[in-house]
Amino acid sequence: MPSLSVPTSAALSPSLLIPSTDPSIPRLLSKLSRPALLSLTLDWLDDRNQPLSAPYLSDPDSSDDLHAGDFYPPHSSLSDLRAFYTSLQSTRGTRTALLDRLLTGDYRHGLTLYQLAMADILILQTHPTSQKWSAYALTPCHPSAPPVPRFHPPTFLKALQRALPPDIKAHYNLDRPPGLPLLLLRVMLLDTPYATTPSLAGAKVIYVAFPDASPHIFLSAASSPPSSTTASTKENTARDLRRTLIACLPTALSRPRARYTLASTNLSARSLEAMIALRGGGRTGKAQGGWGGYALSGKKAGDTPLELVAPVLREVVGGANQNTAGEVRKPAAGGKDGKGEGEDADPVDMVSETGGRGMKRPLDEGAETAKRRRLLAEARFGGVPSAPLEVVDVRIEDLFPGEKEGGWCPGIRVVFRGSDVFRGIRGLVERGAVEGEGMPGWMTGEGGVSAGVVRGGRLGG
Repeated sequence: MPSLSVPTSAALSPSLLIPSTDPSIPRLLSKLSRPALLSLTLDWLDDRNQPLSAPYLSDPDSSDDLHAGDFYPPHSSLSDLRAFYTSLQSTRGTRTALLDRLLTGDYRHGLTLYQLAMADILILQTHPTSQKWSAYALTPCHPSAPPVPRFHPPTFLKALQRALPPDIKAHYNLDRPPGLPLLLLRVMLLDTPYATTPSLAGAKVIYVAFPDASPHIFLSAASSPPSSTTASTKENTARDLRRTLIACLPTALSRPRARYTLASTNLSARSLEAMIALRGGGRTGKAQGGWGGYALSGKKAGDTPLELVAPVLREVVGGANQNTAGEVRKPAAGGKDGKGEGEDADPVDMVSETGGRGMKRPLDEGAETAKRRRLLAEARFGGVPSAPLEVVDVRIEDLFPGEKEGGWCPGIRVVFRGSDVFRGIRGLVERGAVEGEGMPGWMTGEGGVSAGVVRGGRLGG
């Protein structure tokens, strides 16, 4: 009797098996190194994951002739298989041979959606810049609503599944990456859910990150496995599915009398650490560039400009406390110039005696200029390391000098590219290639965005 397929609006089960012959599986697992792949396999073989990642094992009661011709004979127990893969960690081998053993031997029946989600999360951890993230702001529709919505993962996933169109099936996997203050949701969308054989040909994977105590969410660009369709068709489909998910997220996060909308923040980066620094729940989100000093914790005196005690008064009080404790200061021995031995001389006054006459000359002008540039760069960019942004795209729409309101406006677009744009600009200021005093504030990263428009000298959306 043929199987009966009943349409349902529920999410895809994590135990759904994808055949190991699917071309998307080896492409996905080949992104991992051999040690990472062995670590992932041992996680699959953990006792807690057996309901969703059980391997292919031989029946102890069956005859040995059943698997006599197998290139990779199956093990009879889970403990033996776990010990075998543990021993592989101390031996040398290739990733290709390990993949072949997994897909044609121990997991010849296929991998579940849960196992594929574990592989994707591990790839994201081992390749932290593999995804491009965009930040969106959660804005309450009513002033009485809290700025950050309540987030209960099971309730949110049920609401998100109800908001998605019925012809789109999804699989959800929640994870908390180590060392990052956020909750990561992996969403795999299938636009052809009624295929007779489960396949990843039409699947799109999107990550949604929820930073702790922040009214923002981070979304990755949709990625898809290889298929026979053209590249433009795949990009359009992935973009449409991502747009559909973005439209459903505010509905899933809202509740009665507390509605929210999503708005773009003109911030994109390839590092979750940069996204957290700029739009996370910490103190550095609105204190970039030279304003970063105000976001410091102030572990010692003078760390932050928000000190309640003036620096001069602090020194006086500190000196009085030392004298009270019985510490006797050594009298300053005067030298030729009247300064104490322990005092540091001003670098400008450092001299060399020539001809025995004691004549003094200033330091080299090049060293003095380099020091001034370093101090200027520290004042403009601050002492807090900037969040690494790879691309900064700015369009300048200021009026031409001398033009009246509504006059001619030249079309100027400035694009900076690199591993860390603002760190590179700081290096240019220290080398004198960029004038630090006349440089606009958005070139120091004060805006905290990766794209924007400059009007009237100020960076906006």
